[in-house]
Amino acid sequence: MKNWFSILTIMFTIFSATKLTAQIPDYNEMIAKLEKAKDDTLRYEVIKEDLCFYHPESEKVYEFANEEFYEKMYPIWRNDSLKVIEINKLLEKYPKTNWRRTMYQSLCYSLYDMGKRDKLKSTLINFRNEFPDDYIAFYISARYLTKINTDIQLLTSFAEKAHKLSYKYSKLKFYPEEQWALEKRSAPVKTAAILAEQYCDNNEYEKAEIILQEVIESNQLGMDDETNLCEIYFWLAKIREQQNDEKAAIDYALKAIIAGDSRNYITRAANRILKLYTHRLDLSEPEVTEFIHNQTNYSGPVFSDVSQSLWLGKVNGGRVSWGDYNNDGFDDILVNGCRLFRNMKGKFFLEVTQA
Repeated sequence: MKNWFSILTIMFTIFSATKLTAQIPDYNEMIAKLEKAKDDTLRYEVIKEDLCFYHPESEKVYEFANEEFYEKMYPIWRNDSLKVIEINKLLEKYPKTNWRRTMYQSLCYSLYDMGKRDKLKSTLINFRNEFPDDYIAFYISARYLTKINTDIQLLTSFAEKAHKLSYKYSKLKFYPEEQWALEKRSAPVKTAAILAEQYCDNNEYEKAEIILQEVIESNQLGMDDETNLCEIYFWLAKIREQQNDEKAAIDYALKAIIAGDSRNYITRAANRILKLYTHRLDLSEPEVTEFIHNQTNYSGPVFSDVSQSLWLGKVNGGRVSWGDYNNDGFDDILVNGCRLFRNMKGKFFLEVTQA
């Protein structure tokens, strides 16, 4: 009797699995139907919902999530409260797509900016649980939790895991090849910087230096990469500063400044280190420039600030373009797309915006 019961149970399980499989529409057939329904909005949305339900990890659903994410975010990009609401809806709508990786990063950014610490911590836990082999979940955790003074041992463990994974994480399905190549080159550099910060906070300077020097030696970044070694050099400057190695601290601070970072956060910090030493040497501004040139063996062109003599001393702007708008043979300047300065035959610039 027991044997018959076991046999019936097995048969029922097989029958149920077969039936369930038979109920799942073929992916390629659904894509074909979707293409045919392009001009029928209602039918298109029905098929789209079915695709999201039956094939949540597919390439097409990845595309849906990608498109909808930017459609939702673009109008509210500076409104963190609305972004949090919309991203949570998208996470619920797309429970298995790899595009969740991008959603989590944006959600964490907004939660941090809003000061929602508890929600940020729980979101980071979800991020790490969903992407346990991806460096970015642990890197983001270390980066944000560092700013809210969480347990330093926990932060160090996140940073260590992020750096370890950065060398060997696999490309996610459907992730663009070129974008992945850029990220693969930058990942060890970014994670080394956050790990060095943790080690320095723990006064483990030797550990930090080993990590930083390894990254410099294995660096594969090039002209196409936004990431560079600026932050790596900055932390080496901090280490040398702690060790009272003035010459090395200046050298690394200068390397950080020369490399630069897109938002000038690290560049400014490196410049503060440099100024501590140049101030102590009591150097004038021209002498500081000469000192920097000597330190870096610079032999290239030297630029002078002529803003005051050209009547541009009090003009501030982030974007500058030029062209001869009045055809007098002298290039004129347009600042921030809204302030026009006429070149007065090479002698000075006169604002003619209102003219």
